[in-house]
Amino acid sequence: MVANYLKVAIRNLMRNKTFSAINILGLAIGMACCMLILLYVQDELSYDRHHENAHRIYRLATTAKVAGVMRHIAMTPFSTGPALVEDYAEVIDAVRFSKDDEKTLVRNQQDHFYESNVLFTDANVFHVFDFPLGKGEPQTALLEPYSIVLTQEMAWKYFGDRDPIGQTLTMEGEAYKITGILEDHTHNTHMTFDFLASPIKSKAWIAHDYYTYLLLQDARAADELETKLPDFTERHIGKRAKAAGLHIKYFLQPLADIHLNSSLEWEMSPNGDIRHVYLFLIIAFIVLVLACINFTNLSTARSTARSKEVSMRRVVGADGSQLFRQFMGESILLALFSSFLAVVI
Repeated sequence: MVANYLKVAIRNLMRNKTFSAINILGLAIGMACCMLILLYVQDELSYDRHHENAHRIYRLATTAKVAGVMRHIAMTPFSTGPALVEDYAEVIDAVRFSKDDEKTLVRNQQDHFYESNVLFTDANVFHVFDFPLGKGEPQTALLEPYSIVLTQEMAWKYFGDRDPIGQTLTMEGEAYKITGILEDHTHNTHMTFDFLASPIKSKAWIAHDYYTYLLLQDARAADELETKLPDFTERHIGKRAKAAGLHIKYFLQPLADIHLNSSLEWEMSPNGDIRHVYLFLIIAFIVLVLACINFTNLSTARSTARSKEVSMRRVVGADGSQLFRQFMGESILLALFSSFLAVVI
């Protein structure tokens, strides 16, 4: 019986090629647009979730009242991270990043380029984040001062086919020994870099020049830690801040929320916006609904041309359920063809 339904459905589709092509193509285009939008949304929602400890990593950020103006800043002072590790059991580890405002001159013996994606960081960066090293040991890659790891793209750019491990690059007048090569890390991260270098440079407590990331015991520890941050701020920076005319408050941001829910000053890279994700989801839903309505309208308009077929089937004994299965089978077959074409598109 099913084979008969299928045979009749295919025969009807082949007999009405123009109708079938219009219906399949219209639904396929709508489904393809919906798929593309959903892929974009999925990509936006996946930012920074590839780290094993992503649910336990938080960025420390700053709210500062400067000359009566409230400013929300993605950076903190140099000593904040280590001080939090020392003061609170909730904080397992801390990693800092710093980035020059201007491009950094990087040179080897043959070439030199101005690079904009150079980050200085702590030696324990690979303990907290899962940046994959193709060459080198994560535990020791940045342990020595003036060590550097670079991406495969930069390794090819500066050294071509030669093995860069053990070679040196000069930055800001200092020779950095290459101790590791990063595999091409995922694009869906707010931390974009081509070079990770050690050591990170120290500045005074009052200078907010560092991105500070904390590895906490668990997600619940974040709430407990935030209640203690005012006391921490007062003990470590209160007098200095008052002397400078500042009112400073620190707060935590979950790592996975930064890309879509953070629009602070001095972000490490341009972020997305969760409102755009919601907007695209609505658009995807509308496009799919319109494609389905168009599909239904075309099918309904054609049904009048098949009234004789329906009458003949009823005369020879077909009941309503059989007719329903026949027409639903044809619609499902059209939808399957449309789905396949949508994936191809």
